[in-house]
Amino acid sequence: MEQELIQLIKDLSDKVNILYNEREANSTHQEQEMKVQSSSGKDPYLRARAPINGLGISGDITALDIINYLSKIFIERKLKQFTMQAYKSALLQLVTDKKRVEKEKCFIEFMKFLNESDLIKVTNNFINIKPIIGHFKILCPTNSLNTKELTAKTCWLIAVCGFLRASDIHQVDNERTEILNNSIKLIICAPKEKRKSSPIERLVEIKAHSDKILCPEIAYKIHKQIIANIPCPRPHVNNRNLIVNHLFRNTKDFNKLLTVDSIPRIIKSIPIIAVKDEKGITPKARAIGATIAARTGISTDAIITQENWSSYYMFISYYKLSNDSYSNITESVLAELT
Repeated sequence: MEQELIQLIKDLSDKVNILYNEREANSTHQEQEMKVQSSSGKDPYLRARAPINGLGISGDITALDIINYLSKIFIERKLKQFTMQAYKSALLQLVTDKKRVEKEKCFIEFMKFLNESDLIKVTNNFINIKPIIGHFKILCPTNSLNTKELTAKTCWLIAVCGFLRASDIHQVDNERTEILNNSIKLIICAPKEKRKSSPIERLVEIKAHSDKILCPEIAYKIHKQIIANIPCPRPHVNNRNLIVNHLFRNTKDFNKLLTVDSIPRIIKSIPIIAVKDEKGITPKARAIGATIAARTGISTDAIITQENWSSYYMFISYYKLSNDSYSNITESVLAELT
């Protein structure tokens, strides 16, 4: 399939070159007229350009130039469709008449071919967190962990069970967190999501777990008792008018907050010991949590509500790492026949 695709690109590029040569051979008189118009200022789109570094193109960039260049890097570097679109956008910024190039038939056909050639493959990574659970059980009980281990464990459990991004965790207002009998309710102050272009507060409830070693509620209580036992009010990182009493602190100085850039590294220090996708990359904690929730039969509506995603498409396209399921659809569908 890949060889056929490369051959099609080469064939298309050859056709473009033939068309380009024919145009060059028949346009001597037209070029002279263009130069006269350009020097007189009558046609603002026909300005001579200096050679562009790396492209080997001098003069005004045409649709054929862009097609040739994109064909070359597509074949040689095997780039994805998204990357090719980025290159196309960058090249169009160098064109004096962008709209004219985008309307040329050869350019439209080439971009259509590129878009249709990039097959979006099924993502099916099996997420196994048993080694992580084993890791937690090998460590001391939660109340005996050192500062770094306690911070990492609490961050990871909250991120996985609450489907939270690092910036969400950074913006948890510790002063307004509610501790209930069987859960904790976190208030996230001005997350990335907005409503009617205005910042919002987001409520996330995380239930307790029957195993004390794996319980995010217990981890939170111990973290608050040992580390976050004094207020740490700071202006919101994106809105100086909002004050957030931060939950997570610098592991060496509890009076300082844990920076938003440090939280991803701390969270990743847990799953990196075991969880990797088919490319060897450690997935995000909230993607791990959402994927396992879906696999164990939690409804999509509940997952989307917990994460506050705008749609099912967001979940299925970017955060569902596997299509595995513990549900036996065959048994359910054919239950009445047995």
